[in-house]
Formats: sequence, structure tokens, C-alpha cells
Amino acid sequence: MKIALMTWFHFDNYGTVLQAVCMCRVLRKMGHLVDIIDYFPGDRSLTLPVTADKSSFLREVRERRRALDTSIITRVSGEVFEECRRENLTYTRYCETLTDLERLNEEYDAFLCGSDRIWLSMHFDPHFYLDFVNEPERMVAYAPSIFDTGDIDPDVKEQMGNLISRFVHLSVREEAGRRFLQDAFGRSTQELADPVLLIDADDWEGTLQLPGEEEKHYLFAMFQGKNRTYHDAAARLADRLGLELKILPVHESDMNRPGAITDSVSPIQFA
Repeated sequence: MKIALMTWFHFDNYGTVLQAVCMCRVLRKMGHLVDIIDYFPGDRSLTLPVTADKSSFLREVRERRRALDTSIITRVSGEVFEECRRENLTYTRYCETLTDLERLNEEYDAFLCGSDRIWLSMHFDPHFYLDFVNEPERMVAYAPSIFDTGDIDPDVKEQMGNLISRFVHLSVREEAGRRFLQDAFGRSTQELADPVLLIDADDWEGTLQLPGEEEKHYLFAMFQGKNRTYHDAAARLADRLGLELKILPVHESDMNRPGAITDSVSPIQFA
């Protein structure tokens, strides 16, 4: 079966890239052909000129995103993420408009959306609900994350309900999302694991960039927030186990912590 996968994959984030890579790997292991739908949600204030180079456009979006949150470290080279995508993902042709997406109905047997936080109400985009697919029976929602189930704009909520009602095959990633679908739209569904958790050691063999035998054992830590308690706990645990502590920096302040990794780390190395 030829499957088109609608998900986030553009952003230089470990979870984003790994969930896309793993979802494709699981589907291919099942014998399917799978392509990522080359659609960029981006910033609705940004448009891609016809004559523009897509890579330069994506760089512009990335820089704007970084400018919005100056606390996020910009040290990690985007090249390692792009290399990971290039080696592990294949794509449909670039889809800029609804018409472009609708044409995929003629090329693919099934459409899958998920995992990641593609159903965030604050970044609502109907295309991530497969609004362009003409036959609902060909649609599968595999563990998308809704995440922000609190105060949702009534208009957005209504659109979400209409779009979700089209899915015959529906699942979510978190308990909160399952409860939200039940309470808001009366849809019963199940929770399924993030595709990263579907990959076992055999699947990764020959792909992971594992350290050589001379590499000493260490304790690896990465924290999205700035809570010092987490870092202190990791340091105490490393000391108790007699291990070197290695921290993957997320914020600028992390660079000053003992054990901070200064080299760029690929998603494949992170896995």
C-alpha cells in the first residue's frame, strides 16, 4: 500500500524528527511504501513566493521562530537534523495549496496523520486533520497529540469537531486527548504509543550512531524546562552511580552546567 503521512517534520527538534522517522520505519517494516507530505504549516504571515528557494524560506521561518524564544539555544546545527531527514525520509512533491494536497488522492492509497502535537488548537490547521482526503475510509489518525485541551476558541473547537468526525480510524497519544474527544465530541477512542516507542533494538541496529567500545558509560540528561531541581537530581544520581554526567543543552544557561555537550547531536545519535 502507498501511504502519505501528514505530520510535523520540518523543525529542528529531536522529538519532531524522531517521531516522523520512526513512523515511516514502522510502516515500511509492515511492507508499505510511505512518503511524508511535503507541506509546511509555518507562520501564516509568511508566504512562499513562486520564485523563492524553499530551503531559504525554511531558514527564514526558523530564524523567526528562534527570535520568538531567545532562551532556546541556537548552538545546534540544523545540518545534523537535515542530514537525518535526508537519510531517513522520502517526500511527496511540495504541496503549497489545498489543490496541491487534493491531487494526492490520485497518487496514494491511504493517508495517515500523527504523531506529534499536530492537533494543537493554538496552531490550528485543517490540513493536519486530512481535510483534503476525499474518502474518510482512507484516513487514519495515529496517536496525534491535542495537548492544549483547556480554553479553546469556540470556532476552532467547532471546526475540530467537524474534522475529527470524519475519521473512521481514530486514536490519540495521551489520556487528556482521549478524555477531550469523549467530552467535547462524544468520540470514543484509544491511546496508542508514540511511534518512537514502537522501535526495538533490532530495528535500530545498523542505524544508530553508537559509541565505540572505548567510550565510558555515562548518565545522559536532557530537560526542556529550567528547573534546577532536575539538574541537581541528575548530578546526584550520576555521582552515586559513579558515572560521568552528560547534559544535552536546551537553554543557553545549560551551557554552563558541568557535563554540557558542546557538539551538535543528531537525532539518530540522540535515539
